[in-house]
Amino acid sequence: MKYWFWFCRMIIAGVLIVGCASGDGEEDYNGLLKIKLQRNIVSAHDVAQFAEVTCEGEWMLELFYPEEIKDWCVVSSHSGWGNAKIAVNYGKNGKTSRTVTLRAIAGKKSVEVVLTQQGIDEIDLDEGSSWMELPKIVQGSNYRFVTHATTVDGKKVRNYSMLFDTKERIAYWVAYPLCSMYLGRVGRTNAWNTDPSIPVNQQMNTSVRGYDRGHQIPSGDRTATRGMNEQTFYYSNMTPQLGKFNQEIWVDLEDRVRTWAKKCDTLYVVTGAVLHTTGGTETIRYATDGTGKKIAVPNYYYKVLLSLTIRGGEYQYKSAGFWFAHKANTGTVDTSYMMTVDEIEKKTGWDFFKHLPIEIEMEVEKQLMPGDWGLRN
Repeated sequence: MKYWFWFCRMIIAGVLIVGCASGDGEEDYNGLLKIKLQRNIVSAHDVAQFAEVTCEGEWMLELFYPEEIKDWCVVSSHSGWGNAKIAVNYGKNGKTSRTVTLRAIAGKKSVEVVLTQQGIDEIDLDEGSSWMELPKIVQGSNYRFVTHATTVDGKKVRNYSMLFDTKERIAYWVAYPLCSMYLGRVGRTNAWNTDPSIPVNQQMNTSVRGYDRGHQIPSGDRTATRGMNEQTFYYSNMTPQLGKFNQEIWVDLEDRVRTWAKKCDTLYVVTGAVLHTTGGTETIRYATDGTGKKIAVPNYYYKVLLSLTIRGGEYQYKSAGFWFAHKANTGTVDTSYMMTVDEIEKKTGWDFFKHLPIEIEMEVEKQLMPGDWGLRN
């Protein structure tokens, strides 16, 4: 009887071993799988938070660092079953912002969320939660949201913000306010330099063969102090632009934008570079900088504008959009380049001026009034 008992145990163990070995360890999982952070972007002084994993079965949690700065984030658990709240610890940060992707995996299914911790010298996102120029900030493993600050009359103020792609090495948009506070008599500094908020190997450096280094926020929009102008020469603000585009029609539009800004209280500007339109299959070309890095060349450029004028305590808004194919263009800006903000949102997938009250946003973003901007057919 004793031998029969041990024989049965050996048979059962063999079946279990064969059964485990026969699978690939990655069975299909069709249930609900989510991961959510309390805060996607945190300040340099923030030290911890919770991540919530929603799952109907077994899950694993992996951390990926797309930058040179690694292993700065620690989670309380890398695996579990069912819904769970996980402690995410990271401590205070230094001068350079850093990112980590938290990826939850169940079978062959995975979802991810990106945590960005800003540098000590950067403005907290909470401070910019109502900045009118900011589009909706989209998360992605290669995306970096960066804000640069400057000093005006001893007060720290925002200079400009951007959503930067560390893989393609360009900013998809650069957003900033334009008013008299930012305009003065400082000349072009030509202070070409790498952006201290982004690792050097993830941004353009020195010259770009066959192209101009085209500003997204122009040097001419930041002339009140030398410091704010110098920040416009960060390579993160540059994209490879054809000289016959950058020095011709693009300059014409930049000059007009400054003129329009002087006719209102504040002009909110978003300048963007587009590789693919929404659903598009455009080919991406690449330029090479002086250190041999490949930089994506945009297929299109745009500007969207939101003008604010305050009269008798009333806020009056109007908007305009401008869209250009990236090609040699020695012409001047006319109504053929104008679009509604809604149309450019559809082409790009970005949600502009999201801090407007919804009823005002819906009305303003469908405007197409060339005469209000001094343009005629």
